Amino acid sequence: MMQMRMIVCNKFERTEDGRTHARVVFDVTVSQDMCNAHNMMHGGCAAFLVDACTSVTLIVQALVTEGAFDLVSQSLNTTFHAGAKLGHTLNVVCTTVSSGKRAVSARTEIWNTTARRLVVTGNQVKMAPSRSDVKLYILCSLYAAISAFFAWHLLDCHLVDKLTCTTTVCKRRSSTSAGVVGYAGKVRPHACGEETPCCVVLAPCILSVRSI
Repeated sequence: MMQMRMIVCNKFERTEDGRTHARVVFDVTVSQDMCNAHNMMHGGCAAFLVDACTSVTLIVQALVTEGAFDLVSQSLNTTFHAGAKLGHTLNVVCTTVSSGKRAVSARTEIWNTTARRLVVTGNQVKMAPSRSDVKLYILCSLYAAISAFFAWHLLDCHLVDKLTCTTTVCKRRSSTSAGVVGYAGKVRPHACGEETPCCVVLAPCILSVRSI
């Protein structure tokens, strides 16, 4: 099982722009669950290291600068330079690059300290997640409630019979028949008297009846 530890965690002020950045170094040994069939570190595992380690580094920067850290990935790029064998020790060196109002970024270098080779370089850009439109949500909820109200009061057994089943099918107790229409905890029996369960599915511009 992969076990990773943080060996360096510090902040520094970049001389070019005077901004505060973070540098974090992780140490990990290539284990069997990180390898492919050739006992080499899998590329997907390397991409995971880039993703996870840069995310932690950006959180460190956010905590130091009082910035936002509830971010989502916008882009993740990895470049593979060399392999890492089972049992080799890796250093994942992460440094923040930029920090703006809409996006932040960090870069990574994964070094094989056993073979003294650069294995992977990568960078990640993260951004604040989009907020849900409250007004649109309220309108959709209101529309669904009105649709459910009219569907329950106007949808009779005769219409359900045309949409879903016949009296013959219901008498056979088929799993595809619709003997009962249930919505919002209410049950309306079918004209044939059978009680095969089904449900009414309501969506904008769509009204269908399906068995469950």
